[in-house]
Amino acid sequence: MRPKTLKQAVMLAMATLVIVSGTLISQIVAHRYSASLLQEASTHAEKIANKLALDAADKILINDLVALQKLLDDQIATEPRVAYLFVRRDGNVLTHTFQQGVPIQLIDANRADDPQRGRIEKIISQGGVRYIDVAWPIFGGKAGELRLGLSEKPYLKMVSGLRLQMSLISLLVLALALLAGRYFANRLTRPLLELTSAAERIGEGNLETYVEIKGRAEVTKLASAFNHMMDRLKDFTRRLQSNNKELEFKNQELSLIHI
Repeated sequence: MRPKTLKQAVMLAMATLVIVSGTLISQIVAHRYSASLLQEASTHAEKIANKLALDAADKILINDLVALQKLLDDQIATEPRVAYLFVRRDGNVLTHTFQQGVPIQLIDANRADDPQRGRIEKIISQGGVRYIDVAWPIFGGKAGELRLGLSEKPYLKMVSGLRLQMSLISLLVLALALLAGRYFANRLTRPLLELTSAAERIGEGNLETYVEIKGRAEVTKLASAFNHMMDRLKDFTRRLQSNNKELEFKNQELSLIHI
């Protein structure tokens, strides 16, 4: 709906500016923060996978699966962000941390092609949970491959928290902007309201109406022009009244001559 008054227009413009700018800033900050967090998470996941692959190599080579399982379980216990771990070799899963077995679709979802470095894939579960999946070769791939899944949930929760904070800050800024807009709108419209009131008094016949010259250059110029107009109007009115009196006097003389 189009604003009916100048005050409403000023406040609407202030609110629109704050909302649009706040939304854009929040989106940019949240996006960059999210990208930074996920990059940090990927680096962290690679470090964990690399260390586990080194620790698991000797256990696999001596076929100590009990120690290998304990290694994975200890890692899950000490790092809550790690959602799952499993080791496969020659197409078989040697050990894992799943309670009901490794999901079949997950086994071939990622593979380390480089025997010296791991590979990262983004995986989404059927429940919509996002994971950073790292496939890391063990002993150059000769002892198998370690798979690690790092949940993105804690990082996405941090991003959501940032969005909430940005929203609250935007609301606070909006409230302050509306208060400031109301204050400046009142200052901006006060001279116009005074001119309106003066014009109404003139309409009622009060020709002694003047407005105070104060404020910004534009306002003082308008007030000065208004007062100058009033001086000319009063002078014109006096001359008109004087001419009317002369005309009445002459009409009276003509009436006496005809009598």
